[in-house]
Amino acid sequence: MARLKKQNTNPPKTLKERISLIEASLAESNKQLSLVVEALSNPQEKIMKAVLETLEQTNGQATEQSSALDNLELANGQLQETELDRIKKLEQVLCTAQTNPFGTTDFGIFEQNLDGMTMASLQSLAQRVGVNPWGSMREVKKNLKTAFVHTNSQGSLKQRPQTKNRILNPNDPKDLKVMQLLGMKVA
Repeated sequence: MARLKKQNTNPPKTLKERISLIEASLAESNKQLSLVVEALSNPQEKIMKAVLETLEQTNGQATEQSSALDNLELANGQLQETELDRIKKLEQVLCTAQTNPFGTTDFGIFEQNLDGMTMASLQSLAQRVGVNPWGSMREVKKNLKTAFVHTNSQGSLKQRPQTKNRILNPNDPKDLKVMQLLGMKVA
């Protein structure tokens, strides 16, 4: 941790001096913040680098000056967005949770959801999907994962009924009525 410097007993008299002191303290704070963020992103290597830089500062050795552009990413206040976060946002916009019984179409998100569920919620989901809800928690999760993979590869858990193509005959009174209801021209 860097040592606190003694405050200057003579306060700055001009506005330019005050602004330059504020900018200098902001630059130092921004540098320390970037060291902490780097240390959190890759603990082993980054912590050693942060400790080394802090030791150099306390010993009075010269360190590299960082420009304002180097810290621009930290200044925007936004965190890095992962691929799963983007998928979650997209599914939220598309209301996938209401149309898909699993609540998502991404297997990674589905596994995360399963890890946070209780046995009662797993059984409820299994009943909704049409999977055996009885057994141990591990068995129910395995059945749900299998059903999820099967659903996404087939489109549905059950076979959809095939529609029969039927040609309408205008001579048949039932077909004629259907054709008129549909607004088709009858010759």
